[in-house]
Amino acid sequence: MIEHFNPWWRGRFKDDEDYRKWKESEIKWIPKEISEISLDPFPLNFLFGPTSRQNYHKIYL
Repeated sequence: MIEHFNPWWRGRFKDDEDYRKWKESEIKWIPKEISEISLDPFPLNFLFGPTSRQNYHKIYL
């Protein structure tokens, strides 16, 4: 889905170490807020979350 909305990601997922780790992990946590975000054209979403090194997460939309 991200490649549809963000074409610059096309072919780059394999290069992202965090995404690869998430994809390979047995447990995949997806925040419930993701289902509440509008992806209809043309949304502008700002997501803010934990920023400490222990709690850092990337969210791909």
